[in-house]
Amino acid sequence: MTIEVGDTYTGAGATALDNYDGDITNDIVVSGSVDTTTVGVYTLSYNVADDNDNNAVAITRTVNVESSLSVDDEIIKNLKIYPNPTSDFWKVASLKQIKLIEIFDLAGRKIVSTRPINLEFKVNANKLSDGIYILVINGKKTYKLIKK
Repeated sequence: MTIEVGDTYTGAGATALDNYDGDITNDIVVSGSVDTTTVGVYTLSYNVADDNDNNAVAITRTVNVESSLSVDDEIIKNLKIYPNPTSDFWKVASLKQIKLIEIFDLAGRKIVSTRPINLEFKVNANKLSDGIYILVINGKKTYKLIKK
């Protein structure tokens, strides 16, 4: 299962039936945890024993916590990115301090990472190939950039 960093993880649950004891779902023991604030791969282990202490074969679930690269379509009043599309640079202006910008290509490869710690700055696009890029600001807000 894959979730975005910052989302709430809700386990998909598990069920257990024993041929003598019937439904023993409430006896399932889950080991491991998921830190939704940190990108990473987390493993949860599910196990259960019947009334005669016969253990089931443990089942694992892998949870991938990933950074979002989706484009935020909301109109953000306090942020301006222009010109877009561009041939040489994008100017970024914000009412909130910009601590980190990252630019990814559509394959998810990080192309640019910088810490401007400013309200306004320019992103040089001269060395980028023509195409569509994803701009991530402060690790949260994402925007589509076009280089032509």
